Amino acid sequence: RLMEQDKVLNFSNLPEICKLSEDLIRDFEVCLHTWDSCQKIGDVFVRHGPSLDVYTEYLKNFSAMNNHFDQCCHKYPEFGKLVSKFEKLPKCRSLRIKHFLLKPVQRLPQYKLLLGEYLKHLD
Repeated sequence: RLMEQDKVLNFSNLPEICKLSEDLIRDFEVCLHTWDSCQKIGDVFVRHGPSLDVYTEYLKNFSAMNNHFDQCCHKYPEFGKLVSKFEKLPKCRSLRIKHFLLKPVQRLPQYKLLLGEYLKHLD
C-alpha cells in the first residue's frame, strides 16, 4: 500500500500542460482552416507564450519525479506490477510510462524546431 507522501509523485502540473497542449492544437487547427486568408502560426505562440511557463516547473522537478517514481515501483511491488500491467495495454503502444513523462521535456525544443522550419519557408 502506498504511503500518503508517495501518492503525489510531483505530477502536479501535468493537467496544466495538457490544457496548454489542447489549446495549442485547437488554435493550430483554426490556423489551418483559415490558412488561405491568414498564414500565421507565430501568433499562436505569441498568444500562448506566457502559458509556456508551465513547462518550467515540470522541468525543475523532472529528475526528482523520475527518481521518486522508480523508488515507488521498487518500494511497493504491487504498484510496480500495476505499472507494468498498465504499460502492456495497447494504449501505451509498447512504451513505458517514463517515455510519456519525458514528452513535456521534449516539447519546447520541438516548438523551437517547428518555428525554425516555418521561418525557412516564409517569403
